[in-house]
Amino acid sequence: MTNQKRIFLALFSILLGMGLGVLVFFMSRPKMPYVSPYVPGSTPPPDAPGPTPQPIITMPTPTPAGGTEPKDPGVPKKPTVTIYKIADGPDGPVLLPEAIEASGDDQARLAFAVESMAKGTNPPLPKDTRLLRLKVTGDTALLDMSKELKDNFPGGDRAELLLVNALVGLGGQLPGVKKVQIFVAGEAIESLGGMQSLLEPFSVPQK
Repeated sequence: MTNQKRIFLALFSILLGMGLGVLVFFMSRPKMPYVSPYVPGSTPPPDAPGPTPQPIITMPTPTPAGGTEPKDPGVPKKPTVTIYKIADGPDGPVLLPEAIEASGDDQARLAFAVESMAKGTNPPLPKDTRLLRLKVTGDTALLDMSKELKDNFPGGDRAELLLVNALVGLGGQLPGVKKVQIFVAGEAIESLGGMQSLLEPFSVPQK
């Protein structure tokens, strides 16, 4: 074997070894887990980076809260808000939208809607749940709910998804709102039942 062939084979072996070493390094390197910028017990900014989970249960998206057109043109339209009730669906319980009359500013109308969705038989929100504060920052509505949202939550994956979707659909009725963040008694919490993270804002379903 000539010297040129020996040199060529030596260089080829070195390059092959380096390539295999790099490949093994990248394949064996552990993936870095996503670390949420939201910390339980804190109030995160609505525009903090991170994935935005989509509501899992699809439902009709109501028109923005405003009012219903009266049949008589001389009568002023009545302000309304869309609430959600639980109904039987082909694959289990689903949310059914219903427009109700609600007067006042945005917080008053949404507070009335929350109280309505926490009453009756099998409501989507836990009993005695109230809206404490409403704040809109940019395109994100921050809904600060009373402690009953967590304390009276009965549990169950489906119930948790229905609850989250009802609040997201409610906050999404406000003009310009594209995301909804849910807080409990002024704090961000990890979740209600472990199924749906509440540490990040939810995107409002689009029509």
